[in-house]
Amino acid sequence: MIAPLGGHVKVGFGPPIGSRYLPQFWDGQPSFDMATTIEATADQDGVDARLQQGLVISGTVTGPSGPASAITVSASRGGGASCCVNVGQTTSDATGHYQITLPAGTYRIQTFAPPSFRVVMQWWNGTPGGTPSFDRAVDITVGPGDAGNKDFAVVFGSLIEGHVSDASSGAAVARINVSASDAALACCEAIAFAGTDVTGNYAMVVPRGREVRVVFGSALDSPYNPQWWDGKPDFGIADLIDTNVDHSGINARLARGFKIRGHVSDRVSGALDGMLDRLALLPSEATQDVIDQITPAGATNPDADPRELGCAEDADFFLFATCKGW
Repeated sequence: MIAPLGGHVKVGFGPPIGSRYLPQFWDGQPSFDMATTIEATADQDGVDARLQQGLVISGTVTGPSGPASAITVSASRGGGASCCVNVGQTTSDATGHYQITLPAGTYRIQTFAPPSFRVVMQWWNGTPGGTPSFDRAVDITVGPGDAGNKDFAVVFGSLIEGHVSDASSGAAVARINVSASDAALACCEAIAFAGTDVTGNYAMVVPRGREVRVVFGSALDSPYNPQWWDGKPDFGIADLIDTNVDHSGINARLARGFKIRGHVSDRVSGALDGMLDRLALLPSEATQDVIDQITPAGATNPDADPRELGCAEDADFFLFATCKGW
């Protein structure tokens, strides 16, 4: 290969789809971040690779009329790992067959397609239609043998799309997380996900036959406040969207907020040891219903008093923290 003179490059070796060899970066590294950088100041020989064979997760993707081709199937680490780090992916062929080669381990797999396909994203759980939730997906272990017959039944849905902009300037806002939650359930059971592109546009496919509420949530490093459609502050009063038809123009104009930073620790030991579940900034007039929405679903004492930090009687907001194992 020819590299730009004076550049800094990393070399990857990607076996073709269907191969039992694992991809690799030079020098013997599993990922781009870990790969050795080559200074392209002169010709270099010996940039070799010794590829290892992996194990296979395979199955068939079908739709209402038969095999479904060009559907992406991706794998994330399972076994208690956090969602969602893509460690391998492929696409189904003309017969609907797919095959992902991975190192021995435990994984969870999902299928998705471009929004124009109208295919609902799903995680594999062994049932037709799967689940929209990584947490409800079923682990698949490969090693010492392969894992076959992990089939998907494609579900078609409706398209929701729109644009996200800055409320003050009108400029497009990229990297905003957008999700649709089932309106018939308590907040917030997300069933479809998307993110805005560099032009502020997004599109996602939702299952038909139910009403949803859409939220525009910020990434951790974003200065914008989350917002429910249409311009609502919370799930309970957000506008309903019928999923039996496509919807465009589900837009949001997000206002900038202020960041509050701090450190939460145990008063005696100084460490929480991973016990902090979540931290939220709530209006001072927040009702118990709002507090209940952010209380952990697995709380053992849901009637316990909130852990309030720095709450004054005349404050506009208070910080609310919940801990695992209430």
